[in-house]
Amino acid sequence: MSRKEDLQTREYCFEILLPVLRGEEYSHVYLKAVLDKNDDWEPGRKAFLKKLTMGVLERKTTLDYCLQRFLKQPLVRMKTPLRIILEIGAYQILYMDHVYDTKACDLSVELAKKKGFGQMTGLVNGVLRNLVRSKESIEFPEKDHPAEYLSVRYSVPEWMTKFFLSQYDFERVERMCESFTKESRIGIHLKSSLPLPEKESILSFLKENSAEFEKCTFLPDACSLKGAGEITALPGFEEGKFYIQDYSSQTLGYLVPLKEGDTVLDACAAPGGKSIYLADKLAGSGLVISCDVSENKTGIIRENVSRMGFENVKVRLRDATADVPEKEEKADVVLCDVPCSGLGVMGRKPDIKYRITAPDLNSLVLLQKEIVTKQVHALKTGGVFVYSTCTVNKAENEGMAAWIKENLPLCEIPFPNLPDELTDCRISEGMLQFLPGEHGCDGFFIAMFRKK
Repeated sequence: MSRKEDLQTREYCFEILLPVLRGEEYSHVYLKAVLDKNDDWEPGRKAFLKKLTMGVLERKTTLDYCLQRFLKQPLVRMKTPLRIILEIGAYQILYMDHVYDTKACDLSVELAKKKGFGQMTGLVNGVLRNLVRSKESIEFPEKDHPAEYLSVRYSVPEWMTKFFLSQYDFERVERMCESFTKESRIGIHLKSSLPLPEKESILSFLKENSAEFEKCTFLPDACSLKGAGEITALPGFEEGKFYIQDYSSQTLGYLVPLKEGDTVLDACAAPGGKSIYLADKLAGSGLVISCDVSENKTGIIRENVSRMGFENVKVRLRDATADVPEKEEKADVVLCDVPCSGLGVMGRKPDIKYRITAPDLNSLVLLQKEIVTKQVHALKTGGVFVYSTCTVNKAENEGMAAWIKENLPLCEIPFPNLPDELTDCRISEGMLQFLPGEHGCDGFFIAMFRKK
């Protein structure tokens, strides 16, 4: 890249991070929009922008800790745009070995000028050059201060590491936090109706065209991979031969007991992966009613269902906190994958670390109670009710399961077909908790009940 392109790329990074860190945009959505807008960029430039943008989000807490060593005033009091400029420079210095330190400093100064901080260029230059000189000697917290150690080492807000430590032992929390800093594997599920030779052909292609490939040992037609480029561009994706789905979500679909002709209500379905798995499992019979709260979300579900070619799925716009129409109180299975804190997927969505707050956790539990109270009315007597989240917060998981058993006409039932490999994740006969970094999955909770 020319120097002009170098500066422009960092400016795009700044323009993405500013609204994301203000809670106004989601990084994966905004970054994709910028890359789509600049589709003529060479692949290396696109990769640099993605790595720099997501890297700052993933390592923000660590970056701020290091920058604070060279500032007299608290970094939190600094204007957000100026702090982001420093964080962009610091990430290049600490984590991008192929970028010369002097270049990272000089372009950060130019970026500060361009964004109206000309009077602060001396500070930007001084702080970043001090970081260059001292980066090998910065002292980090030790394990005898566990919350601070985990926070700085793995770049997780300290209130969050304290929260994790209040629920899990140190070793498990460290494994979780460490997993957030690693590149996540992409889970793939092959359409079960594909002929075996075609499945083997797709798996062989994925294996040959990814840096890391792994066939799942506990789920049928599942694999995961890294370094395969844009998954949606691979042969077979647009033709509906496979779709992207984490092992944890696939496990939910695998565990749900279905018989031919069953009706399933998926109450909070976007982007539709669980609905697709269950429709596939029904082998064209029955009906999956796939619902969500907005036109945007139902549009995504329709797009995915259409691509996969399933005709036994109906997509409906519906608020899960609203009353279920009387005529639809007939489902054999109701699935409530409820809105949650998302603490189990921070490796894929680092924005969560800066968007969620401790008070949010309580308000989410209230919303979850409202949803399950309404959706249980859609279930036949004797039907199966599945509650799930993508968090590791016990109040949203075991706490909610206990509340459901106490307040709704539901009793916990054992999983009918739990793979032996997952027995270490089982909390009880009908509850399962994946933690990030275990079994190649995101953090995920599943509880299964039957209507009395």
